[in-house]
Amino acid sequence: MNLGIYIHIPFCRKKCDYCSFYSIPIENKNKKKQEELLERYISKLLDEIEERSVEFQDYNVDTIYIGGGTPSLLDPLQVMRILNKIECSFRLNIDPEITIECNPEDITIEKMAEYTKIGINRAVLGIQTLNRELHNIIGRSSVLCDESLLEIFFNIEGITHCIDLIAGIPGETEEYLSSELDKICSYNPKHISLYLLSLESDTPLSNRISNSPDHEELQKKLLKNAIIELRDRNYIHYEVSNYALPSFESKHNLKYWKYMPYAGFGAGAHSFFSGRRFYHPSSIENYLKCKSPILIEDKRSRNAAMIEYILTGMRLLDGISMKEFEEKTSETIPKEIINRWEEMEEKGELIITYNKDDITIKFSSEGFFLMDNLIYTMVEMLL
Repeated sequence: MNLGIYIHIPFCRKKCDYCSFYSIPIENKNKKKQEELLERYISKLLDEIEERSVEFQDYNVDTIYIGGGTPSLLDPLQVMRILNKIECSFRLNIDPEITIECNPEDITIEKMAEYTKIGINRAVLGIQTLNRELHNIIGRSSVLCDESLLEIFFNIEGITHCIDLIAGIPGETEEYLSSELDKICSYNPKHISLYLLSLESDTPLSNRISNSPDHEELQKKLLKNAIIELRDRNYIHYEVSNYALPSFESKHNLKYWKYMPYAGFGAGAHSFFSGRRFYHPSSIENYLKCKSPILIEDKRSRNAAMIEYILTGMRLLDGISMKEFEEKTSETIPKEIINRWEEMEEKGELIITYNKDDITIKFSSEGFFLMDNLIYTMVEMLL
């Protein structure tokens, strides 16, 4: 069985105003203290990888994802030490997908070339927006990505170039998003993640901005236009927020949506294997001082497992398979949910396909834009 490995690097220079992920800003520490903290963390991370690898002797690793935070804070030697420890501790498939998230200010020809030499073959550049005004509105802490940085990034050989964008920022227009996608696509990225701005509670951005019906309607228009534009450029819209040229979907992220096993390492990281979920507490201090990693099981009821499968699987444009649902959850889909699906199909919100030995369920083009409400309607009887 294949396994994905997620490495969490929970540090960033300064926290972005919209970010609700666990990360620790380090810009106020002097350079020496920054280096010491990173080194202590990497050392503990290497110990954890080695110690926990015994749990995964029956797995083959086919994806490694280094995320954060800002993992591109790490120099190539530090990343190489992590990858070497994984290679020594796990059984790797031939040519695994190895991804690192990068911020614009970390992009240099030399650094990216070194990343590729040590095995990184997929890089995600967090642009979010190319517009300075929109960049400031969301409180993006990273430098604004400009033409020169794009040139550097897309001229690096040996990696799959991936882009992260945020749409639906207050003040953004349909014309601007279209021109931004036009500029980005001129570089032919193999993968684009286009997220609608989400106002997460207890973030500085949510304290400045609130959702309104007009803004939500604008976001829907922006998304519809983006889907059409990217499809016209041959991008496959395979998940709510993700588009890829053929065969360049993120193998690692598909594990999250398809209920496949992955092991997370580092403070705040999550794991899912053998049908069970675990997580590390989000505390750098505890992670660094504990002799062995603290891994807490996130116990789920049978209903919670079924809800999660539906919540994640229906984000995929291909939807879910009843056969796979039963194989992976060891549960039978309740008749009440099947009845609800049939009602949604009659309304044109779902497409149900009956195959020889399986049934697949996915959203129609109309249902896609009502996804959040429809998924809740599907699973509310299990809550």
